[in-house]
Amino acid sequence: MAQLQRWVARVINEFQTSQEWIKRDQSKGPDVRHHEQTKSKQTAFSNQVKALCAVFEEMGNPFQEQSTDLLILDTRDIVDPRVCETIRNVENLGKEQYHQFVTERLENKSKSLHVPIKQNKLLLFSRQQPKTETKDKQQITSLKQNCSLFSQLYVSCQVRNGDLEEFFRHENQSYPPALSQFGEMRLGSKSDLLVPLERLTELHEEAPNADVLVIDGAAINQS
Repeated sequence: MAQLQRWVARVINEFQTSQEWIKRDQSKGPDVRHHEQTKSKQTAFSNQVKALCAVFEEMGNPFQEQSTDLLILDTRDIVDPRVCETIRNVENLGKEQYHQFVTERLENKSKSLHVPIKQNKLLLFSRQQPKTETKDKQQITSLKQNCSLFSQLYVSCQVRNGDLEEFFRHENQSYPPALSQFGEMRLGSKSDLLVPLERLTELHEEAPNADVLVIDGAAINQS
């Protein structure tokens, strides 16, 4: 009881001291104000309120919006439906995982407390699913970029008296089209090489003379 009284007296004393310092000049003593009571915080909060009111006056009252889509106030951009679904169900998902944790680790003890909890990779505002364009649109975009690039390079070669054959021998793109497609590495299978290899073997009726025979030991063991 005595300890509680001392604690209450200490709180009252600190509150009275803070009120006295607020009334006095702040330069004469320590600043005991809350971090949101400073001038910079108050100025920033005032600017944010004015900006929000300006958006309401320009774009309209968002609370009167009849659409069920989740949108951004200042740009009116509609959020991805999967992100909207995440926002609506994130509370229920958290409750289900909490009850599952209590049931498995505390009540039934079917899992240890040291078993890590899996991370939820939910689609949020800052982590949305990137929109993938179709191959037709990507090809059209690539062709437009190539046309613009070649036209500029052609004009520059004409002005500077450059050699076009020598120029086109070098790489003129950020990634070689022979190895990558739309900026991503081309994927293939080894079986695709059989067709051109068979054509090469048809040219030679007899087996070519070989000076060296290389044997893959690992392949022999597997066979």
